[in-house]
Amino acid sequence: MKAKILSIVLVIGIGAVGSTAAQDVQGMSSGAAGKPATVEKSGEVRLKGQVVNVDEASGTVGIRLSGTVGSNDATAPTTFRFQDGLAFNAIKPGDKLSFIAERSGERMTIREFSKE
Repeated sequence: MKAKILSIVLVIGIGAVGSTAAQDVQGMSSGAAGKPATVEKSGEVRLKGQVVNVDEASGTVGIRLSGTVGSNDATAPTTFRFQDGLAFNAIKPGDKLSFIAERSGERMTIREFSKE
């Protein structure tokens, strides 16, 4: 019985972490207080943030988003994938980016980016 309850708690906890990332992306703004993120096309948004970590082996990059609702320096970075694998050669932790991300299911992919 305890194992079953623990399993349920773990599933709920994992689901909460996934929904937090989704809420972060949904509540993003362009960096100006109160302004929503710029929507490029259906499922795409223009965002800004600072690269926290780059993991080329897994094809992901962690970005601390600027201007998200409730964001601060302690906010965990949001994980994105790059559409173009060569982008890993162009960025490093600490770089500030402006980028267009698109959602495909639960995954966010950076389609275009520029350094600030």
